[in-house]
Amino acid sequence: MTDSSSGHPFITEADATSGYWSNTPQNTLPPPDMTGPYMRFRPLPTPGIETRRTHIIGGGIAGLAAAFYLIRDGHMPAENITLYETHETAGGSLDGSGNAQEGYLIRGGREMNWNYDNFWDLFQEVPALELPEGFSVLDEYRLLNDNDPNYSRARLMHQCGQIQDFSDFGLSRGHQWELLKLLLKRKDELDDLTIEDYFSESFLETNFWFFWRSMFAFQNWHSLLEMKLYMHRFLDAIDGLNDMSALVFPKYNQYESFVQPLERMLREKGVRFVQQARIRDLEFREDGDQLTVTALVSGSADAPQSIAVGNDDLVLALTGSMTEGSAYGDMDSVPVLQRGQYDPGPDSDWVLW
Repeated sequence: MTDSSSGHPFITEADATSGYWSNTPQNTLPPPDMTGPYMRFRPLPTPGIETRRTHIIGGGIAGLAAAFYLIRDGHMPAENITLYETHETAGGSLDGSGNAQEGYLIRGGREMNWNYDNFWDLFQEVPALELPEGFSVLDEYRLLNDNDPNYSRARLMHQCGQIQDFSDFGLSRGHQWELLKLLLKRKDELDDLTIEDYFSESFLETNFWFFWRSMFAFQNWHSLLEMKLYMHRFLDAIDGLNDMSALVFPKYNQYESFVQPLERMLREKGVRFVQQARIRDLEFREDGDQLTVTALVSGSADAPQSIAVGNDDLVLALTGSMTEGSAYGDMDSVPVLQRGQYDPGPDSDWVLW
């Protein structure tokens, strides 16, 4: 972004490798990661926004949120926004379906916390699922969790179903130092390191690690940087890991609690949803050092279809779902992964990338 009066670029993204944040005559904006009421202003519409269009590739929570903010803060007409989703339903990893007779499909749950500032900023304006008109999804969520707080009676089990002592983390002073030093490390120090590359073997046998890996689906060979980022995000919740008292939950699954109300609101405003539409490629125009998207390519590999992108249009391409590539089984059949031996396969989110 550029200050039109001086031509100086404003920094709009946090960069942990740049030292520290400081104000200068050329940069008078608040820090990019600042949160609070000061950041909840409504900017004026940019000239020509009423004729621009946006193509959003991916119907997960990121794509839905992008549509919401384009309308509320960007002043873009809702009917100018098109959202392309590979599956029949939106929501990405915030999913949930099924019934008591045929079974339920919920590919994990995303941990919720009270300090998800953007998330709750959005859902304080989305009409509630069950409460009367005038109440929001956030109102509904607080009503539930304030009156029915969460905690676990059996965090760990062993010996064929016996409850294991989960009253403490089992962290020695050395283990605590390992965690503290990881929190203080810079992101660029952790490239290509796994969790087991860094932590001692005894750390990976502690209650803390069992709590952490079961809650966030970590394996010992997963990215150390990803674990560090999770630790920063959930630092305030660490003392409640052993009994899960630090977490908050919706009344129903996250698809019905969040995706359905948000999708319904966007549809009512006029956002266009294109389901079962996989975007396989982007066509570009090269102009010096700049690349501009000129078309989206959808359809099958054998019968591609081109979707034109105007010169002033926006294209927001998401990287795909963290639960992409899921396969399902039941009591009588095993899940079959639909992917190639050496690549993710023709129907993977990775096809676009």
